[in-house]
Amino acid sequence: MKERFAVVDIETTGNSVKNGDRIIQIAIVLMEGKDIVETYATFINPLNTIPSFIEQLTGISDEMVEDAPVFEEVAPIILDKLKGCYFVAHNIHFDLSFLREELKRVQLPIFDGPVIDTVEMARILFPTIKSYKLQDLAMSLQIEHKNPHRADSDAHVTALIWKKLQEKLAFVPARTLRQLHAISHDFVSDVEPLIHNEIKRKEKVANEVTAPFLQTHSFSIRKHTPVKIEKEQKTMGEMESFDAFLEAETNNWTYPFKLVSNKILEAFETNQHGLIEVEENHSNDLQAFLFPAIYHVNSRQQSVTIACSSSERIYQFFEAWEKNFKQRYSNVTASILKGRKKYLSIQRFERFLQEDETNYDTALTKAQILIWLLETESGDVDELNLSSGGIRIWERLCEGVNNPSHPTNNFSFYQRAIEKAKHASIIFTTHAMLLADDTFGKKHLSQNAFVLVDQAHYFEANGRKFFGQRIEYSHIAQKIQRAEKKFGKLSETVKQKLILLHEQLNELFRYIHFYVKGKNNSDQLNLFRYRYHQDREKGPIWNEIIELVRKNQFLLLDIIQFMNKESSREVKLIHNQMDEDEIISFVDFCQELRLQLNYFFFDTSSEEVFWIEIEAKGAKNAVALYSEPVRIATFLADKFFSKKKSVVLISHALTVKDSFHHWIERLGLTDFYPMTTSLISPLTDESTMNVYVADNLTFSRLTSKEDYSRQLAIDLTYLLKRIKGKVIVLFSSVELLKLTYEQMKEIIDREELFIFGQGISGGNPAKVLKTMQQLEEGCLFCTVKFWNRIESHKTFFQTLVVTKLPFSSLQDPIVSANVEWLEQEGKSSFYDYSLPESVIALKDAVFNFRHSTETQALFLLDHRIQTSHYGSYFKNSLKVGKWKYGNFINLIQDAIQQER
Repeated sequence: MKERFAVVDIETTGNSVKNGDRIIQIAIVLMEGKDIVETYATFINPLNTIPSFIEQLTGISDEMVEDAPVFEEVAPIILDKLKGCYFVAHNIHFDLSFLREELKRVQLPIFDGPVIDTVEMARILFPTIKSYKLQDLAMSLQIEHKNPHRADSDAHVTALIWKKLQEKLAFVPARTLRQLHAISHDFVSDVEPLIHNEIKRKEKVANEVTAPFLQTHSFSIRKHTPVKIEKEQKTMGEMESFDAFLEAETNNWTYPFKLVSNKILEAFETNQHGLIEVEENHSNDLQAFLFPAIYHVNSRQQSVTIACSSSERIYQFFEAWEKNFKQRYSNVTASILKGRKKYLSIQRFERFLQEDETNYDTALTKAQILIWLLETESGDVDELNLSSGGIRIWERLCEGVNNPSHPTNNFSFYQRAIEKAKHASIIFTTHAMLLADDTFGKKHLSQNAFVLVDQAHYFEANGRKFFGQRIEYSHIAQKIQRAEKKFGKLSETVKQKLILLHEQLNELFRYIHFYVKGKNNSDQLNLFRYRYHQDREKGPIWNEIIELVRKNQFLLLDIIQFMNKESSREVKLIHNQMDEDEIISFVDFCQELRLQLNYFFFDTSSEEVFWIEIEAKGAKNAVALYSEPVRIATFLADKFFSKKKSVVLISHALTVKDSFHHWIERLGLTDFYPMTTSLISPLTDESTMNVYVADNLTFSRLTSKEDYSRQLAIDLTYLLKRIKGKVIVLFSSVELLKLTYEQMKEIIDREELFIFGQGISGGNPAKVLKTMQQLEEGCLFCTVKFWNRIESHKTFFQTLVVTKLPFSSLQDPIVSANVEWLEQEGKSSFYDYSLPESVIALKDAVFNFRHSTETQALFLLDHRIQTSHYGSYFKNSLKVGKWKYGNFINLIQDAIQQER
């Protein structure tokens, strides 16, 4: 018999029945197997007012439910529909729990049958989809969703998604299904019987088709196409010049994009480094970068590396390559290469699969990777959409030391990526991997003397982060707990040593937390950073910290020596019972931690900055230690630029007041006399960007943060109540953001303003952006730094508000270290560092906001851009066309007129 499924969706007035929220619409789609057999839907009168936020989201108004039945009238019908069915919903925690509470309220029996959460099952069976929100998932699966946030439409779409999920489950080979079945008892969804039935069905079918898969003894893996070793070399044929080549390929291009391509090729052909500033708000920008690389590969038979700031940007490039060039230039090959930790180790995953650790994150991660291995060619974790717990687990699964005698040793995703890169014409990689390759002598990319650095304004910061170090207590504790569990079964001595180490490390980090918390003068900051100097810290607490560091170093040394003692019977037992790479990995971890403790507490260096981060309101051991070099200009000059024939750095934020001087200094390019070109044109007075500078909002250093945030809250409220569409408000610090949000709390509720705050509103802020896309109006509060680093599409905002010029605080460890260094060099820390960094941050923010599809407004609430002697640096760098100054109220009225 076919299983029966009741696919349910509800719309409500809020999240809590106990707080008076009620169902306003319910829909149930009944399915037998994969077939829809019946649909039921009705509005429900909640007997109270529907909040405007819900009305805006769902389109359901008070008038629409006025004559609808109340819940008591439809509850028996709902229970009858659910009888004998699996309860299926997209995010079952909400729909089922809310419905149960409503049934309890009217004193009817609650549904207690089997359940299926299509969010969970989509995460498992489609592990590479980037978003599991219903609308996004439907789009990914090519299912039309006409009326999002309406129960009838949502339930129908969820039913079609469940059909797709059943079809995907039927595709999974029996070997993998058995592994899924073994862990399915930890899922929210009651799919054990469904998987069992699918296994039985496959066992009845003789000679199950396994052609696309390789078989390990535990699960199946997609068969991979062989790496192409030899590539046919061709020239551009009769193309006499790059201009002729571009003209033939890009007849619909505007002049600036052709000029970008020409400038890149000019740098490559003349063997010089270059900085090119160009707008990157057009789809043609990726092609403009790829055309000269392709031409260079063909004309000079030399490979090119393109380094990006993020994995998302790498995939944008690779997709542009595959869509526009792969078929036309079959002689030019492209590949992606990242660091070792980005690639899955089959050996480690096979061992992880056999572990009996039972928790939800572990089960979900195992299931996602089992399905992913049927599809992936690369084994690159950036393909996966792991949970936050899965991301923490990944370190145990990524490429590391392998056991040469293991059956899967000859299968390595990382080695395949290296092999592909060796024979590729164009390699896409990250900033960090590019630097690592030259620094540590990997030589996978060093053969490429021609490099294009995309989003180059992040290159120095990414480099500093790469050369820095980090210790985090939660990560250390997790490692030691796993070791206790594994090694403790075989050796009581090792178990006791690890328990003692865990206790002593916990005490050390609690002392560090207490020490740093005493330096925090702000109640607003939960995440607090304190820059420290090993040779300057004083007091009894610091002395106790140093004593605990030494004690932990001794304990680590004791464990390392014991694990390496071949004569020990207990150690021999451990080596006989466990894979060698597990033991080596843990001993290496202990050795590295011992060296890191020495580095963070005893190795003083004027070249590096050290700081500690704590969660002031979190666990008493929630501590992380960081270090970064203050500057990497000398390293880049000696170890990177001097070894390359041509490195072209491209970004929309490379000049300050039309000068490239800042980045030439910071990147160590002074002695190379690089070619520089700015291709950003100022917006005209007729442009869609309107810039308003309020000259009556005065921030004085004498004004307290509380007074300033109170006035800012009033001004922002006035603006948000009158400006239509979606608004982004940028703050210079998290502290000011939270103070302003607190001041606006009552106003937000009273005026029904929809404001999401970075670090305040629930959920990942990038996901909050997707929620805002579905609203007609809304506002996001975030810092300039956060806004500039979001990779998501952000062009749905109509208004940008910058509360203050984004000068970095001296409380920032990197900022204070640079200020000290410049002052010791006799330079101006303001003009040589603080001012240009602020200009670039604002420039980046405005370019990330700017687009030409509709009228936009930029409000600057900092009069210093008009009155200060340095204001011209910002104005001349932004190139945003006409500036309007005046009273804030009048400026808002002007903006409203422009909207009309």
